[in-house]
Amino acid sequence: MTTDGIAGLRLARLKSMPELYRKTYQRAIDGTSKAAALKAKCQDCCNWQRKEVEHCAAADCPLWPYRPYAKHPTTGKRRRKPPSGKADNRQTPPGG
Repeated sequence: MTTDGIAGLRLARLKSMPELYRKTYQRAIDGTSKAAALKAKCQDCCNWQRKEVEHCAAADCPLWPYRPYAKHPTTGKRRRKPPSGKADNRQTPPGG
């Protein structure tokens, strides 16, 4: 598929979804946010219904453990993002 074809499909998809979710979807397809990509996929799968994402029963989905809006299974609290909004990828030095 050509770049123009892909862009056309993405634009059509963007126009077909609720306006509330368009910014997240745009960040996802721009490749600027992995978190936005995950959120957009879950929202799309659940027909753009936040509560459906939160209560998703598709436990066999590889994204299920990471779905947005979900509560932690043991504490019942919502998962939090790291303070910087990015994962901490620092490695412990050997012997440290």
